[in-house]
Amino acid sequence: MLVTGDYITPHLNGIKYFEKPPLLYWVQILSFKSIGLNEWGARSPTAVFALLGCLTTYLLARVLYTRKIGLHAACILGSSLLYFVMSHVLTIDMMLSFLFLACFSCFLIAVNLPVSSKTKVFLYYGFYFFAALAVLAKGLIGILFPISILFFWIILLDGWAYLKKMPIFSGIFLFFIIIIPWHLAVQIKNPEFFNFYILDQQFLRFFTLISERYQPFWFFMAILFFGFFPWNIYLLQSIKEVFLKIKTNKIQYRNELFLLLWASVIFLFFSVSKSKLIPYILPIFPPVSIMIAKTYSSEKNKSISSFTLIFTVFCMATALLLACEKYLKNTFFQKYFLFLGGILILGILSYFVLLRLNKKFIFLSLLVWSCVFNLTLSIISTGLPIASTKPLLLELKKHLRPEDLVVSYHYYYQDMPFYLKRLITLVDTHGELDFGMQHQAHMQILSENEFWGKWETKSRVYVMMSDRNYTRLLAEHRFHFIMQHEDDVLLTNHHL
Repeated sequence: MLVTGDYITPHLNGIKYFEKPPLLYWVQILSFKSIGLNEWGARSPTAVFALLGCLTTYLLARVLYTRKIGLHAACILGSSLLYFVMSHVLTIDMMLSFLFLACFSCFLIAVNLPVSSKTKVFLYYGFYFFAALAVLAKGLIGILFPISILFFWIILLDGWAYLKKMPIFSGIFLFFIIIIPWHLAVQIKNPEFFNFYILDQQFLRFFTLISERYQPFWFFMAILFFGFFPWNIYLLQSIKEVFLKIKTNKIQYRNELFLLLWASVIFLFFSVSKSKLIPYILPIFPPVSIMIAKTYSSEKNKSISSFTLIFTVFCMATALLLACEKYLKNTFFQKYFLFLGGILILGILSYFVLLRLNKKFIFLSLLVWSCVFNLTLSIISTGLPIASTKPLLLELKKHLRPEDLVVSYHYYYQDMPFYLKRLITLVDTHGELDFGMQHQAHMQILSENEFWGKWETKSRVYVMMSDRNYTRLLAEHRFHFIMQHEDDVLLTNHHL
């Protein structure tokens, strides 16, 4: 979009790409123009949305409860393992998490304001506004979740009176004013858009295995448990307490009911879906953080059983060992894994010491424990073998000329256009670009025979492929090896 000036039709490597709406792309453009076309420019929006999520969580919890609970909720959210990790990764889900948080915060705060408050109506409009942005971020779930959660909340409370206080018709008008222009413009420019974007991406991904991202029903249970470390020691306790309160008096605890529905509806929706990826449940982290903070605020809930803490730490340690088993022979990782083990043991000891001496410092102890653990993981990640082809591409840039052909063989390496600042040619590549390639006769796409025809010419051709493909083709074709990084190799057809 930044290069072509076409802000309507998303393209991936010059090929039409309709899997997601464009809001994140527009935000990325602002970031690139402000910071530059670099890694900071690419990842900064995710970090900003993560920070905004923490600040909004604080604001919501402060309005619903107290300033202290707000601070605790924001700290729990920001230091939880998955939220911290995903704040460093460029995905739509962190932005979506913030938009849902802003949407539901507007509604909950409005509901809790006096009828005479002039701010109330603006907050209700905020509910519609952020729901519309959520649609522009990730499609129909942007309105499905707000409607579903609000519907169940009203049904359970018999609270139809709440709807009378909302500017329904003008709010719906605002919602459509925001979402219609892009959807209409992209459909006019691309008649094939509707069937793929609405039918394939919004419905078939949920009901079928078309996305090839199937995971068992319990998948997000495990992600929630590990993703909330170390605050997962209070997870079941907080959910149980919220249930008991709602059972006692759901009218009095209407805020807790809304928080529970917010987390439950999204969690169950993605658990049932045939398409599952780890970041999908990020939107439930803010309400769960608030529930945990509220539970922790009670003196009787500050302590947990020895079994719960030790079992949680044992599960985390086991998961780390299983995830990083193949790296344990590396001296770099051995040093830091021992350090991580020491952090886990120190956390257990400090918890029980503070439990006996002064419960006031338990939260601070867990927060410091979490921050040190997360920062250590960040340091370890710098030495982990990663899927990025950056080392290969930096080497390629030393030799690359404008007239040279750069090819991605049997796989689309997402970071190649970013680091090379040019489009690349794809050979027999399948996946998320299939739709665009079917509807677009594009010079960046070659058949297998066309590629090998160019390989045998005098023109310079560079190709990136997996080590497995390289080994398979070595007996059939002539290659000049340049560099290997992990499982990928960089090759050319002539001596450098």
